[in-house]
Amino acid sequence: MKNSKLVLIIVIVAVALLAVALVAKQRSNVSKVGVATPLNTASTAKNIAAQPPATESASTAQKNISPCSLLTKGEVEAVLGQPAKEPELHGGTCTYDTVGGAKYFYLHLGSSANWADLCKEGAKLISDLGDAACVDARNVIWVLKKDVYVSIDSYRTIDQDTLMSLAGKAVNRVP
Repeated sequence: MKNSKLVLIIVIVAVALLAVALVAKQRSNVSKVGVATPLNTASTAKNIAAQPPATESASTAQKNISPCSLLTKGEVEAVLGQPAKEPELHGGTCTYDTVGGAKYFYLHLGSSANWADLCKEGAKLISDLGDAACVDARNVIWVLKKDVYVSIDSYRTIDQDTLMSLAGKAVNRVP
């Protein structure tokens, strides 16, 4: 089961990198023809305006935070209502899993430089969570705090309210 989760994480990261590259290419083409995108709308721009410019300090801050330090095993057990395994770190992603594997989620940290690509068309903006936040169509929670974003994805094994509770606890620990 651990090997399949590791393979799943690797596939997710590869797909995310490909998606970011495609979005960047699409945005460069869109800006050339002057077509408005959802990220150019006033409501989305207002929520994303708090993001700092991409700088070296953003990547430095991200490297100094372990995603597994943002939630304790006890907090995860209390929120999920089930015994949990010790969190496992895989690069910039921490895997939290219940004993038996019925519920699990991945907590990932990234640089705010990528924020504009995350809360895009179809995402629902969330107020009162970090500096800006949204949930996408796949039920992934994205939260920006200073120069780091936190994402939580459970592949729908955990309901949205529970994920938002976990995201709130995690983002409050981002320095």
